[in-house]
Amino acid sequence: MSFNSLLHRPFKEVITGFAVRAISISWMFVRDLISWNQVRKYSPLIVKHLKFS
Repeated sequence: MSFNSLLHRPFKEVITGFAVRAISISWMFVRDLISWNQVRKYSPLIVKHLKFS
């Protein structure tokens, strides 16, 4: 029993750490993608506004 728990706990921690890292990396990627899309979508409006003002 104790050997089993010794085996499983580090494996769980490794999996959890890997999952957290993957989620944070993918979240950063998605956030950058969304902000880049918004910049591309709104940049013509901003340019127009700057030209008119």
